[in-house]
Amino acid sequence: MPVGGVLTKSAGTKVLSAVAVGAVRYKWTMNGVPISDGENGNLSVSWVKGGSTDGYTVTPVYTVFGSEVDGAAVSVSVYNAPPGTMIILR
Repeated sequence: MPVGGVLTKSAGTKVLSAVAVGAVRYKWTMNGVPISDGENGNLSVSWVKGGSTDGYTVTPVYTVFGSEVDGAAVSVSVYNAPPGTMIILR
């Protein structure tokens, strides 16, 4: 399932990947708003100015007896570090 992280301007993009056995598609949201290009299991996120934290959620969708059923949603956070910020993980 997706893993969050820190994005910096120099890092470019990060790919959030979700794999759910049997899922026919995935629904992605950013801060509660559906993302139209987030239908498959990979979503590329890019650094944005401002130092904000964006919350992404991915929900696998299954076909059960001909109907689509949502699976368990997974949330992940991506922090956009402003230029010049150094983050040290210990």
